[in-house]
Amino acid sequence: MKRLFVLFAFAAALVAGGCSDSAEDSGPDLRDEAPAIVGLWQTTSHRWTEYDENGRKLDSGTDYEDWFTLELTADGEFHWREDGINYGNNPYHDGTYTYDAATHTLTLNIPVAIDFGLQRAEVLRLTPSAMQLSWRTEYYNDSDYDVNILSFKRIE
Repeated sequence: MKRLFVLFAFAAALVAGGCSDSAEDSGPDLRDEAPAIVGLWQTTSHRWTEYDENGRKLDSGTDYEDWFTLELTADGEFHWREDGINYGNNPYHDGTYTYDAATHTLTLNIPVAIDFGLQRAEVLRLTPSAMQLSWRTEYYNDSDYDVNILSFKRIE
């Protein structure tokens, strides 16, 4: 019986350890270091929660997506790609960005928000291998809004 308990405990530890998403791996908090945001990032998930005008949760969900990449260059340019498609000089998918390390705010300088409504976001997490961005999307026709969290893993 003791062996069976040890076997179950070992199996539970393996299952718990195996559930880690590489984009969620722990590492040092680099949000205060602006150069740490530079790199090629691939989306891993998009979590969203919809709220009504009184802040009551209406709906939520998680989409696991790995076909978008966001490249942030050292000279302040960004390139947003889907499925490896090169949009050329499309101003909605290329532009400049700023990162304020004091407020942990990433701003993509483009006339219209790109996929997911992302244009200005708080960097919730930044490690050598993972980044999470959060922003609020307001609807024009009513007072409902979404809170979004987009997770990335570093691929370069």
